[in-house]
Amino acid sequence: MAKYDGMKPGEILADASVAEFISSLGLGIAAAQQALDENTISQLGQFSLPREGLGNRSLLELGLMPAFYHYQYADISCSMQIRLEVGKSFEIGGQASLDFNNGNNASSQESLNQNSEESVSSTTSINRTAEMKYHVTETGTMSLNGTNYTATGATPALRLKNLRDQLLGNTSSNIEGLVYEPPITTPPVLSTLATNDKVLIQSPFVTFLKTTVPYGFIWMKANQDTDYIINDTTTIPTVSAADLGTYATSVLASFRVAFTHQDDFVSMFTPQMAQEGDEFNSVAYATGVAELEGDALEEAVLLANLAKYINLPVEIEGFTDRVGSTAKNLELGKSRANRMKDVFIAHGVNANSIIIRPSRGEAAAAEAGDNNGTANANYRKTSVYIPTLESYVLKVQSTNTILDSAEIAPNAITDTNLQNGWFYLAPTEALSISGEELNIDNGAANIPYSGGSVNTIASGHANAYAENLTLAVNALPGYAASRTGATVRIMKATDTYSVKLFSKVDQSAELTSNETYQVTKNFNSSTSSTTNSEENSQSNSTVAIGVSVDARYSRQFEMEVTGNSQISARLVSIPAPPEFLKVIKEYQNGLGE
Repeated sequence: MAKYDGMKPGEILADASVAEFISSLGLGIAAAQQALDENTISQLGQFSLPREGLGNRSLLELGLMPAFYHYQYADISCSMQIRLEVGKSFEIGGQASLDFNNGNNASSQESLNQNSEESVSSTTSINRTAEMKYHVTETGTMSLNGTNYTATGATPALRLKNLRDQLLGNTSSNIEGLVYEPPITTPPVLSTLATNDKVLIQSPFVTFLKTTVPYGFIWMKANQDTDYIINDTTTIPTVSAADLGTYATSVLASFRVAFTHQDDFVSMFTPQMAQEGDEFNSVAYATGVAELEGDALEEAVLLANLAKYINLPVEIEGFTDRVGSTAKNLELGKSRANRMKDVFIAHGVNANSIIIRPSRGEAAAAEAGDNNGTANANYRKTSVYIPTLESYVLKVQSTNTILDSAEIAPNAITDTNLQNGWFYLAPTEALSISGEELNIDNGAANIPYSGGSVNTIASGHANAYAENLTLAVNALPGYAASRTGATVRIMKATDTYSVKLFSKVDQSAELTSNETYQVTKNFNSSTSSTTNSEENSQSNSTVAIGVSVDARYSRQFEMEVTGNSQISARLVSIPAPPEFLKVIKEYQNGLGE
């Protein structure tokens, strides 16, 4: 309907196809005439048929014949009314304010109304989130409201963590949170000749595989007698039960009897828990951070290995408690889930099988009844879900009992068709990759692996290999690297981290751009405008400061078509043409032969 805006009446009539409507009425008369003729022809057989009651004579022989009708005249009348209404309105509503301070306090406020359908206003609002890009190879200073913050550290991630600690540690900064995301760009091309049970490359990640905490996973898919062999001194026999669930529960109890040391840990995840939406496991965080470190990182690696070898889709969701603003907590929960996904990908989980659930931030804590500002470690976490799990999974962890990969049985690691058995053991043997190296961008750089002790990390540890590789990459022109445990993220020098800062209060804080920190969105955001209050005024103006305008524009079209039409016609019966009678008689004579 919007196309009729601005059209002339004749153009609207043409578009409405009025001429075609009238034409169709006339064509209707012609169609009726044709129908009459066809009806007459269809009756000829009845008029030519000999009838016993008439002495075997036909109606034609008696002088009767079908009537031929024609229109003597036809009158067509048609009337039509078209009503089209077009309504428009544009409104901007509100108020404008301006404050001055020159020793005296003064304020003015004005409302402007241009006509019955238009008004103008503005309000003042301060943005509490700022955004910037951090260049991975730079170590410069960030300026906030004239205060400089110089981030130090050997890697990009360490420098951003240091910057966050400085901002949160300075109460005058009024910063409540800093959340950063690594570059999302085309990573360097990485390769190595080291075997993937020692060094796993999933660009941009290089991961050295070794753990200091022995653990393993058992799956139970069949309700059958099974002897679970740990090593040459420990065997746990089990027998079938009433059903698979009962059997799995009995296996869990048997393992807990065998693993009683204070450092032992045995737990089980069930298909029922997966179907009910329960988390498989989760990792915990300190307040306000998304980095995985210490026990949380070890648990994340454990879950990554489970996801890889069980070969099922996994879902990840990051949570926060209610400390800080809702906006900050939403970003923090999202970042926590992303860091968990990084760990999964770095340890060989197919990225297509990982689903990131949209973070609810602090919403889950609020639903549980926590008040705003409540610190609750139960919600500072990232949860992992395996919704399609069908087997029972047993996790066995021990620093006291040797889990010998050469002696375990049933060994589903080498025979994946087994219904019950060990399907994963964490590698605990020493790394032996001397003489191997990392190739970057098809020979642009080649870095030998080194497991020497470095920065308090013991020689031979997977973290030592990762730390040495990180330092070597950061010493190269054109590249940068950061380390998370035994995983190194390798970036190009042109890459940038995305950084978001969150203010505790409404403030006109100014971030200053430089080579290190490129500000893309500042805290303060205000605009000014000038309008005339009357059409004939010469210089009547006002200044309004603000960033919020309530504007409404609408267009409404309404079209109504009414009308009627009438056809008056006179039909007359005419004699059949002589040629017609001749053909009919010839036809009748033929019937008697």
